[in-house]
Amino acid sequence: MQAAHASYEAAHLFEDSSQSPTHNYLIVCQVPDESALLQADDRLNRHLVPTAIFREPDRGNEATALCTAPLTSKERRWMRSYPLWKLHAVDTNNGVTELAQHDA
Repeated sequence: MQAAHASYEAAHLFEDSSQSPTHNYLIVCQVPDESALLQADDRLNRHLVPTAIFREPDRGNEATALCTAPLTSKERRWMRSYPLWKLHAVDTNNGVTELAQHDA
């Protein structure tokens, strides 16, 4: 859900249609905590990658997600150090399949 919030923020921040991507990919990476998220934001900004941070009002305005502007091939290299967020299906006792985070 936090990734959706950050994507919404980024859509408003980076809505210039001249920078419309030629693809519609959403890649979700993970970091362990707010400190790591803010460090990622700082690192990306140092490399001139535009970002939008979402701060959760229900958590004291804690930074909970980050989204970049659409990235060029060269800019994507700055994302390589962040692991992808992975989900796997879990069959519950009542036969309902749910998605759960996979801790690699």
